[in-house]
Parts: sequence; structure tokens; C-alpha cells
Amino acid sequence: MNDYELETAEYLKFGLKIFQVFRFDDDDEIHCRQYWNYCENPNNGVWADMGSGIGTVGYYLNKFAPDLTVYSITNSDYQHKYQTNFFKEQNNSRLISLKESFLHTSLENSSVDYVSFNESFGYEDADLAMKESSRVLRSGGKLFIKEILKYENFKDNKSPGGWGYNVYSGKTIISSAEQHGLIFKTIKPLRGSVLEYLKFMRSSKKMQEWHPDLKFWEFPEDRRSWCAGQGINVVENFVIDDIDIQHIRMGIPRQNLTKLQKKFSHVLYCFEKQ
Repeated sequence: MNDYELETAEYLKFGLKIFQVFRFDDDDEIHCRQYWNYCENPNNGVWADMGSGIGTVGYYLNKFAPDLTVYSITNSDYQHKYQTNFFKEQNNSRLISLKESFLHTSLENSSVDYVSFNESFGYEDADLAMKESSRVLRSGGKLFIKEILKYENFKDNKSPGGWGYNVYSGKTIISSAEQHGLIFKTIKPLRGSVLEYLKFMRSSKKMQEWHPDLKFWEFPEDRRSWCAGQGINVVENFVIDDIDIQHIRMGIPRQNLTKLQKKFSHVLYCFEKQ
């Protein structure tokens, strides 16, 4: 199941206003400020947040940069209604909610300075998402994709639990971007935690019912100990060098270097429109 008409209400019931597995901090404002910092603190222009949830990230981006206009784009009726009412309460014309697929937005060609996907890119076809991002971005505009990077498996695959989420390889993300005139700039390793999300999954009986295969609620509080028992090294503070990037682009694991064996983390891909 992947029904945000139901799941959004469940998130909100538990006080979660940002629906992301990987967080920089449990506090929403600190989390969003860290994200803004990773995106190099843009202070003006137009930003399109694709798969925006209830608009919390867009709200904080504009709070940090009042001259930044943010389009928060969701195809969920529930989320669109929520963020529309929330933005209206802010009495801020720079906060705009669009109920649309991020594959086919109403944004004009070359009208946006920044496009972002925060753990939403995998809900749709990678090539089509890149095509739409390229269409709306101005020359020199930036694309940011916050996603999982799995070192032990460079193939595309579906996430477990019936979420219908595509965990795309770095090779797929980079090659599909470049096919649509988006120049690869870098991959930034991210430092944070998934504990807040795991706590929610352990507490929500409905999420356990809707996603019985995930088993997140069985994870102990000490995630590192659990992962160590599975032979997995969870990396939250690491460096990706040029050789790593070459192998990610080619889809070839660096099997001769143990630092890339059975590791995964979240990263921020950065692209620029030609």
C-alpha cells in the first residue's frame, strides 16, 4: 500500500510534518536549515519542491530566504488541502501549493532556479522526472536529489513493504540527468539519522498493518548494533572521492576496497542545467 490520503493523517497524528526516512535532526527547523545549507543557501529565485508532502520544507526554505518563491508540488488531495490552508495562514504569496504530478507540472519552461526531490524521486520514472526537471529549470539552475546510495548493489530495485518506491542506482540517476541536459556536479554525503522514523514505525499500528513486510518496528533503539549483527555498516559521516564517483557512474562496485562493502547511506546529488 502507498496511500498518502490515509498515511499523511497517520504521520500528523504522531506529530510528524516531514515525511522523510533520513533526518538531519528531529527538530523540523534544524533539519530544514541543514538541508538548505547542503543546497548552498540560495536566498532568492524560484524553487520547485517535487513531492512536497504538506509543504513543511517549502515553508522553512522561504523562512530562511524570504525572497525565495517556493512551489510545493504534490499529487495528494489531502496534502494539497493541508498545505494550501497552511500557506494561506502565513499570508505569504511566495508559498504556493500545486496539486500535480511532478512529471507534468504547470510550471512554464525555464521558469525555475531550483528543483528538489527529498526522498520522492523514486515514486516515478527516473527519465520522465529528469525530463520535467530539465524543462522547468533555467540555464544554470540547480537540481537537488536527496536519496539512498547503496554501495553493495548498484542495480535499480523496489523498496520493500509495498511502498512502490524505486531505489535507483547512482548510475541511473546520473545518466538519466545527463540525457536531459543536466550536468552532474557532485554527490554530497549526508550526516543524520533514521531513528525518528523508526520510532514512528514502531509506534503506529496502522503503518504496521499497511506495510507488514517492512519490520521497522522490530529494530532495536540501537540501530548500529542491529546492523552490525547483519554485517551491514551504516555510514553517516563519510567521504565520497572522485574514484567512488567514477564507479557509481559506471555502476561498478569497488570490490577491492572494503570501505564500500555492504554500506549504505543517504546522499545529495547535485546537477546544473546547461
